[in-house]
Amino acid sequence: MTVTGPGVGVDINQPQSPAVIFDPVVDPFALTSSSSITRLSNTTTYTANTGWNNGTHNYLTFNVAAGGGGMIQIVGVDIYSSANPTLKLTGNLWLFNAIPGTLISDNASFLIASTDYVNLVGGCLSGYSFTLANTQSSGAANSGVSIVPAEAYIQLKGTALYGMVEVTNAYVPASGEILTVTLYIKGANFI
Repeated sequence: MTVTGPGVGVDINQPQSPAVIFDPVVDPFALTSSSSITRLSNTTTYTANTGWNNGTHNYLTFNVAAGGGGMIQIVGVDIYSSANPTLKLTGNLWLFNAIPGTLISDNASFLIASTDYVNLVGGCLSGYSFTLANTQSSGAANSGVSIVPAEAYIQLKGTALYGMVEVTNAYVPASGEILTVTLYIKGANFI
């Protein structure tokens, strides 16, 4: 996690990744937080609308604030994979304000429990849809995509957000493929 703020290595006259201006008066902090899940060591084709996971039914964890209960805005999302197959991964990223109580196993039907659905965060009630891509010449190892979500503010319940990934196509994964998600966050200070 990288935290920046007034006088802490940020030039407010320069665009921030992804092309966002950080205003220390309105935005008390800006940070990035990454999390990954390494899938199982097999190449079993995913059925559409199933979970991306590992053998322990994990979830993504993003440290998004220095103190609990603050207001943040997600200004960008990067999703990338350690694989670059011909048929790219298509999916949905689901973000929650609390640890999901019902985790979805790898390649199992993606059904969010109603007790978890109420913890989905602003702008993510239908998931953040994505399709990975790679425009490099053949042989490139990775694929990825950057998303700029619609403007939504999130009232945090703690200092973290949690994520699960739904695979929405018949995707053939690489054995031990790693999916990494990076959130770009601004604090919201309404004055």
